This record gives sequence, C-alpha cells and structure tokens, in this order.
Amino acid sequence: MTLLAASLLVAPAVGATAAGTDAAAGATPSASQPAAISADDTATDMVDSRPDPDEDVQGWENGYWHNETLSNVTPDDGYTDAEIDKVVARSMARIEVVRGVEFEVTPPVRVISREEYVSNVRERRQGVNVSTAARLHQNAKFEALLMVDEETDYFDAQQQLQSSTIGGFYVLSNASGSDSVEEGEIVLISEDAENPRLSEITLAQELFHSYQDKNLRIDRYNRTTEEDSRRIDAIIEGDGNYVDYLYEQRCGNEWTCFQPSSQSESDDGGTGQRPNLGLFVYSFVQYSEGPAWVHDLHRENGWDAVDEAYANPPRSTEQFIHPEKYLQDPPTDVTVADRSNDEWYVPQLEGGVNYAVFGEAGLYSMLWFASPAVPREDILTRRELDPYDYAHEATTGWDGDKLYPYVTDESAETGEMGYVWKSVWDTSTDAREFADAYRAILASAGEPVAGHANTWRLPADHPFDDAFYVAVEGSTVTIVNAPTVAELSEVRSGAAPQVATPTPPAADAETATDGADETETATATATATDGAAPGFGLVVTVAALVAVGVMLRRRRR
Repeated sequence: MTLLAASLLVAPAVGATAAGTDAAAGATPSASQPAAISADDTATDMVDSRPDPDEDVQGWENGYWHNETLSNVTPDDGYTDAEIDKVVARSMARIEVVRGVEFEVTPPVRVISREEYVSNVRERRQGVNVSTAARLHQNAKFEALLMVDEETDYFDAQQQLQSSTIGGFYVLSNASGSDSVEEGEIVLISEDAENPRLSEITLAQELFHSYQDKNLRIDRYNRTTEEDSRRIDAIIEGDGNYVDYLYEQRCGNEWTCFQPSSQSESDDGGTGQRPNLGLFVYSFVQYSEGPAWVHDLHRENGWDAVDEAYANPPRSTEQFIHPEKYLQDPPTDVTVADRSNDEWYVPQLEGGVNYAVFGEAGLYSMLWFASPAVPREDILTRRELDPYDYAHEATTGWDGDKLYPYVTDESAETGEMGYVWKSVWDTSTDAREFADAYRAILASAGEPVAGHANTWRLPADHPFDDAFYVAVEGSTVTIVNAPTVAELSEVRSGAAPQVATPTPPAADAETATDGADETETATATATATDGAAPGFGLVVTVAALVAVGVMLRRRRR
C-alpha cells in the first residue's frame, strides 16, 4: 500500500521504506491555528454567491468559487457528507487558483477518528507477512542509524510513528488489498471521535496529492532505498507543502478557512507513546527542505519549472538540501566488497535490494539524534516554510554511501547483527569531519579498545551494545559493526587490526594496519552541548520539536 500522508506533529508519517510494508510516499505535519484562520471554526462572508460559469474554469469546482461563502456548514457538530462535499469543492477551486491547475476528477473524502485509524494501521500490518530476511534487513539498517536498538523491532517503531503523527492521507495504491481504504480516496483523521472535524489545510494537501496522481505521474518512480524515497518525495511533498503554504497565506486575508479551533497538542497523537525522534526527524527532510527547494524553482522559472522537476527529481537528498547542487552533483554509486567469513552473510530479499543508501539526510539525522558534535538546536530554523535545516559541516560534502547488513543463522533469535557501511565524500576534509562527528558518539558512550586501531566498544548496558571500527582512507569512511571486537574482522576481514600499543589520542596520528584498510587512527573527544545526545541520554529537544510541530499543526498534515 502506498499512502501520501499528512502528519500531526512536525514530521510525516515517516516516509517510504524500501522494504517496508505500508510505504508512505510522504507525510505532512500539522500546525497550530494561525490568526489568519477563523477562530470560531465557521466561515464568514467573503463575497456573495456568484453565478456558475458556462464551463469549468480555474477557481471554480462543482458549483463553488474559491472565494464563495459556504452556507449551512456547521462543523461544531461534525461534518455531514453534504458539508464535506461543499468544503472539498471550494478547496479544489482554491488549489486551482494557487497552483494554476485544473481538476478533472473529484476524489472521495471521508473523516475518521484517530482510534479508528490506529486500529486500521494495526489491521493492515497484521495482514502483511514480513519475511525474516526483510525484518533483519530493516532492523539492521535503523540500528546502524542508531535509531532502533536490538531490543526494538523497526516495524513496531514505524507503526507507532504512523499511528501518532498522520493527520490524513491519500491512497495512491492499495496493493495489499486492505478493506479499510480504497485506492484514490482521501481519509482525514479527527481527534474528536464523537463529532469528527476536518482541517481545510490538511484537506487541501491531500486534494493536491490526488491531482498529482492523476496528472503528474507520481507512480512512475522506483523507490529502492531510503534515499530514493526521500529524494523523490522532495518534489511530491515539496510541491504539495509549498502549495499548502501558499494556500494558507490567503486564509484570513482573502479567504476564510475551516480549521478545528482546538486540536490535541500531544506529541504522541493521543496514542500514549512518544514517537521515535530519530525516525521522526529523518522522515521530515522532504517536508522541510523540499518546499524551500520548490519555492526556489517557482521563484526563478515559474510553475513550468516545478512541473518539469517531476521528470527530473533530485538525484539525492543532497541536491535539495543544497539547492545549488540540483542536477549538478550526481552521487557516487559506492561499491562494498564482501570480506566476511562463512558464518556472516548478507540477507537476500525478494523484490528488494539487499543494501541501504541513506544519503546526506540520513547521515545528518543520525548525527543529530546521537552525536554530541551536533547541537540539538542546530536543526531549528524558526522559518515557517522550512522549519528544519539538514545542512551541517559534518555531513556537507557527502558524495555517496552504501550499507550492507550482516547476519548469522542465529540472528533472528538473538537479534545480534553487524554491518559494513562505506561513505565517500567530496574531499578528505569532509570525510574526516564526518568521521570525527561519528567517533564523538562512540567516545561519549564507550571507550576505545586497547590494542586495536580505530576500534570502540559500547558498554553492556548500552542500547547499542556492540563493537565499532571506523576507518578513514582519503575521502572514504568505512564503518564496521559487530556484536564483539573479535567478530569485527569476521564481518569484514581487516577490520579492527591489532596494534602494539593502545590507540593514541592524537586526531591525525597514522597507524599501520594489515593492509586491508589504510586508516587514520583517532580517538574522538565528545563535544560539550546543551545536553546528552538523543537516543544516548536525555532528549533535550523534544519541547523545541513539538513547538515547531504546534506552529505547523495546520499547514503540514
């Protein structure tokens, strides 16, 4: 099943996963009610009813003009089907004005409670059989990002994120055959179960997704990796959220807009559990950096340039985090030779690739979540269009990455896995900056292993109780992970080479290895920030993130 969704907090319902079950092609966060929108939830007169045109024109749909008063719409007691039809028609007319398009098809729209939605998510997940190999693959990927530990199942964390953050969605496809949704329909989620209510801004975003589906061929893309999902969603969700932004700017000035006067501002969407902040931030890049990139395209060359970007989406998340690199700096297809022993192997997937690519967005999200080298407040911009900034010196200069998970025959039972993760950078300086920020994670929670070059061990009571080897060779960084120091060289021959003396503290000291990997030996020093790194201690940015989510609670759903 593929959903184009809109979210209740700052992040979407966490984007599509290459091997996931319910791949969310996108999601949009929700915002608090700006003063521009009528506070009493009832539209006031804008202009008198105008005669219908002789033929369909932009700014008019199904009997309603974009600035026409909707009579007899009383959302306080919930919306009737007739009232929803009126709001849908006027919202479509408004999108036509904002985006310069013409709707040919009106999608079905319904409103459900959050309780019903959460139940549907559980039902859809139970109806999908995830293979052991796929589960190990996904768990290893997000363990590598230091977001999901060995005691947590990625699919459980993803389900919680979807349940707590989505505010509405458009069903692009229903390959799973779920009875709870229909292909081509829009479902809006209300926090009020007794009198379901809708947000017009959320509705507008899902209506535009419907237009994209019918007119801009958004089903054409191949989403094989996490990086693919986010770079493709840069245009789909970037355009959708930019249109949403422009739509909302007219609310209160030119238009009155329907919006629940009070929404749950809980950071768990009413489920009682807080979503995983690492997944949360990683899923949001296309909803923050995407609209800003689309804004630049529109400002420079109009909507035609935006339409053309559907045929030429960014080749990487780097290309919209840094708009000047769009179509100018193609990523490197990184190769990783298998140097494992017979016990360790890469799980093979049916219908999917057996590796992962995270891109600049993934590497930044990991460092933000776990590294003391990236201050927690670094991500916040205080801007409405792009509230999060994913550019940081530790990940700027990314040129490509690839990760292979490694498992044994016992991994499904024990949860013990490993991985080899290679990244390439524009310069050797870029590579060292990333490696230093990554090593700061290990230094803040663990210790270097005496007698082994570039090797760290996290303690037994740590959620990521593993051994790590971090090697820098020119502009390439290689990270090897295994349950124990001894197993590092089993996952990748040459990792964690023995040296005569403990790893020295000098950041640029060179140590000879066995020749398998030329490495820069270094001991990282944790950088002091305003608090412990998320995922490795107290989460100090939750309030700030939720504040941004409250600010956006209506525009991005």
